[in-house]
Amino acid sequence: MKLSIFQNDKNLFEAASQFFKEELQIPVNTISEYSIAPREILGDSFKAHLPSHQLLKDIWLIGLVNDEAFRREKSDESMDSLKNKSDDYDGLLIVAAELFSRENGQNPTRSQLAEIVRAFNREFKTMPVTVLFRYDGQLAIANAERMKYQQQWREGEKVGAISLLKDISILSTHQGHKRILNSLAVEKMREFDPRNKVENYKGLLKGWLAVFRTEVLNKQFYLDYNRLSVAMIRQINPQQIDNKLNAHQGVLNLLNRILFIYFIQKKGWLMNDPEFIWHFWLDYQSSGQKDNFHKGWLNPLFFSAFNGKAFNELHLYKILPVKYHQAFISFPYLNGGLFTKHDDYDSFILEDLYFAEIFNYLQSYIFTIKEDTADDINLEINPELLGKMYEGMINATDLDDVDAENGIVYTERPEINFMTRRSFVEVLDKKLNDGKIKYSSCLLYTSPSPRDRTRSRMP
Repeated sequence: MKLSIFQNDKNLFEAASQFFKEELQIPVNTISEYSIAPREILGDSFKAHLPSHQLLKDIWLIGLVNDEAFRREKSDESMDSLKNKSDDYDGLLIVAAELFSRENGQNPTRSQLAEIVRAFNREFKTMPVTVLFRYDGQLAIANAERMKYQQQWREGEKVGAISLLKDISILSTHQGHKRILNSLAVEKMREFDPRNKVENYKGLLKGWLAVFRTEVLNKQFYLDYNRLSVAMIRQINPQQIDNKLNAHQGVLNLLNRILFIYFIQKKGWLMNDPEFIWHFWLDYQSSGQKDNFHKGWLNPLFFSAFNGKAFNELHLYKILPVKYHQAFISFPYLNGGLFTKHDDYDSFILEDLYFAEIFNYLQSYIFTIKEDTADDINLEINPELLGKMYEGMINATDLDDVDAENGIVYTERPEINFMTRRSFVEVLDKKLNDGKIKYSSCLLYTSPSPRDRTRSRMP
């Protein structure tokens, strides 16, 4: 995927048109190649006092994706005609926005980009709007889910959760960002769901919904995770661990420990390095040692440093670069069970080639410590996936005699939100001694469930 077409000296309309039409193979009917002032296109939805809206520099209506576009038929729609549609429109409007640089030199925040996306979707009441941003050598792409208002008298559609992928480097694009952008392409959508031919707008909508609700990302991450775990289980069983269930649990623990580090390093707790474990592996590769990463480097990190034992076990770190000696002593105590050493599960050592595969796999994804909410969907790997991964892997393996009888079930966020909300209702009802509290709409309000969202029109 060539994102160099978006370099700052390139016309954003031409770059965005080429990206959607050629890179993603999505048919788009052009509306206008001229830029539009933010206030003109957003109308009453433009709020000049908002810092997010002050970031808007120039805007282009890239075009419409509808059945006419799939049939290669031209459209005579304009900005005004699209705004004045009275009925739901079976099509998607693509907008490109050039942003000013922030005074502090920082990237725009998720909330700022989300505010802009909501403004576009409020202004175009009867159709979904996808927004592509360019700022300081980076891109972002965002969508808002749309759904019917519960009140019959209200026109248009309600703006739901925002799906956002931001800070995509134009010249040094991370493999994780490329993976997600590629999954928006027509051919990739067909690969993910062979039953979806993506021959019309509804087919495109279905495919994009899967991407922007992270179904595609999570499925691919799980498949890669499962492939690695199966290969490692076969490597250590029965050669090093003769019990198949113990071998399965040992591999699962190893991968989950590394995966956990990928999240906590984002908080700056590990040498203030958000890529600590990757740099740890690179330092090992530069050390000249062979097949000693697991025993000599990783195990001391897991079972000594993260268990608060580093100060009394300095002999374990002699083979490590000096910079890690003091750092390991100051690492946080993380042992809630994950970093406990089990003789039955942890009595195996993997060769370096398996860790090369592990890090190649994990480095091809973007990790974030921000979890999704009912209003904000992050198109990156977040901590919530840890529970889902553990559920899937503890319940299944390539070995027939390891089944789900020892499995667990991860509680999804909608269920957690519902249980929490109901608990508040019961407590407030008892404290206030007012039976009406149970019928309060603000407490009983629920965001659309994943099943409800499949009926919405918006990617």
